[in-house]
This record gives sequence, C-alpha cells and structure tokens, in this order.
Amino acid sequence: MTDTLTRPPAPRRHGHLRHVTPDDVGDLAAGAALLGSGGGGDTHTATLLARHQLAEYGPVPLVRLPDLDPDAPVACVGAVGSTTALAERPPGGTEFTAVVDTLNDRLGTPLAALQPLEIGGVNALFALAAAARTGLPLIDADAMGRAFPRLDQTTLSAAGHPASPTALADARGTTLTVDVPDNGTLEVLVREALPALGGWCAIATHPAAARTYRGAVVDHSVTRALALGAAYLHAADAPPATRAAFVARWQGTPLRSGTVCEVRRRETRTGAHTTITVQDRADPARTLRLEAGDEYVLVLDDGVPLAVTPEVICVLDPLTWRLVPPDAVTGHQRVALFTLPAAPAWRSPSSSLVGLASYGLRDLPQDIHAPHHGP
Repeated sequence: MTDTLTRPPAPRRHGHLRHVTPDDVGDLAAGAALLGSGGGGDTHTATLLARHQLAEYGPVPLVRLPDLDPDAPVACVGAVGSTTALAERPPGGTEFTAVVDTLNDRLGTPLAALQPLEIGGVNALFALAAAARTGLPLIDADAMGRAFPRLDQTTLSAAGHPASPTALADARGTTLTVDVPDNGTLEVLVREALPALGGWCAIATHPAAARTYRGAVVDHSVTRALALGAAYLHAADAPPATRAAFVARWQGTPLRSGTVCEVRRRETRTGAHTTITVQDRADPARTLRLEAGDEYVLVLDDGVPLAVTPEVICVLDPLTWRLVPPDAVTGHQRVALFTLPAAPAWRSPSSSLVGLASYGLRDLPQDIHAPHHGP
C-alpha cells in the first residue's frame, strides 16, 4: 500500500502537531486522568507501558485527519473490560499489535493511522503504546472527548457510523473479529465475551476511511490532554490562587471544596452507583450532591445542577490535588471539585446517548441540563 500520509511537520510544543516522546507521557497521563471524570481506569500501569513502548520503538507522529489521504483506513484502539483485571494482568503490548493485525486481515488492507477510542483514562495511553509498537501515526482526536463506560457511547456512534468489524485480542493470544448489526449489540456481545478473555482485552473498532472520521470525532483531544495535564501538574504544586486560575483557564466551573457527609453505594441495572453528599466549605448551609457510576455524572448545588454528563467532573484531594475516583470517596473526607466543558460534539440531541439515563438515573428530572461553559 502506498504511503497515504503527508510529511509530518517538525516537532513542536503542546497545541501543535508534533511527535510524542517518552517525556510527554506524564503530561498525557495527567490530562487523561482528569478527562476520565473519575473513571477510565488508573493510568499508572498504562503510563509505564506507554513509556516503555516509546523508548523501545521511538517517538510517535501526531497527525490531524486533514494530514491523511481521505481514503486512508483508520480505526480506534484501546482496551475494554475490568480495571481490576487490568491491574492484576497488565498488558505487555503484544495485545495491541495482535488486535491491529487482526483488523488489518479482516479489512484486507493495512490501517494508515490509529486514534484513541477515548481520551479519558488509560485508553489515551494504550492508544499511544499501540501506535508506537505498530509504527503507525496517532491521530490527534478521539471518539469520546472524555471517558465513558460503554463501547457505543462514541461520537462516531452518535453520527451513525458502524463499529463493525471490530477486533479483540487478549493477553494469551486469543483474537476475535465481531460483526454486528448495530453498535449497541457490540457492547452487549463484548461484555459477554470478556470473562473468557481474562476480564479485559485490546480492541480495534470503528474502521473507516479518514474522511468518515472528519466532523464525527473530537478533534485535537490528544494535544488538549497534553496541555491540560501539564497545566494541572503545575497547578498541583502551586498556591490556591494558581489552582483557581487553572480552572478558569480551562473554562470550567469555579473550584469548590467541602467535607463529605454521606456516601451511599448501591447496585443498579447499569452497575455500581454512588451518591455522595458534601457540605460546602465556603457556605456550610449549602449542600453539594454528586452522583456517580464508573464516572462522576452529576453535581447538584442545593438541588440546582452545577454539572451534568457529558461535562467532565473532577474530584480531588484539596491538599495534594490527587484525583479521587468515586469508589475511593469516604465519609468525613475533604474534597475539592471543578468541572470541564463537554466536547462540542455532545452539545446536540445525540447527547442522550451519554446522558443521565445511560447511567440508569431515570428517576431524576429529565429536564436537568448543565449550564453552558466555553465556546
């Protein structure tokens, strides 16, 4: 196959096209963790893998979709399954080579570039590791703009583009290709197959020509995560005023803090769900209520919506500024929180795919909408 890529520009700093090197992995991990909205998995293992793959195979070119031939075949890559299983059996990297090779064989032509399935959590780093190992460029975009728990919760799905054929590969060398009539069925079948695949597997999905991805994905999400992560790491070591300025710079809601009064956890048809009540530090008469599945999905301030999925909700320790996922919140714990705006692709009727109902929260008022932030 002829090379469908234009010559990449010279490496530049965050916000421009460049090569991603091992020195960038820490920034990407920090940005991806924030964009996980409390979910997306612990990025520690994925960070180690990405650094190792880049050190062994070299920097990865970061390209935009317009840099690709419109007919160039591309696909989303990442991992799917239990974060506990990932921690117990971390990937070695061969899974991502296998899943790309499997999809290449199914398509009958090699992929020209890879894109992160989601920029939130571990999959931003797994996509980078996959690109390094396969020698393919990484597209500066993703299909979610944050982390979501389901495979059909993508902007490509919202735009009506099929995920099939999809390839799966586990750590033992098992590979599968799945063809389904709709993306919701893919989610169901993959979840059913995961126990036999060791609880998690690598995935390559949504194969299509580069022109199909244009306008249907979240552009510039990799460079955004890099810049966001660098700014967050700087703010974490800075005075409170700098932290507040960081939130304002990224067009988030103002930083809030308080003490956890109550944590209620329960099982629902969509999985574990957590309700957290926080007494506001600045005004103890006010109460913040957080709802979370795998990710934080709703913040109410005395019953008034402060943030609603698909906005990104970040909960941190106010002293260390380390992120606190929903399953780690405890009573009497001090927390700080702020939100980041949703990707523009979700500001449409398609947002019902990732709204409160998708987390089993149909008992809440359906006219709840987050305030608009950013352009």
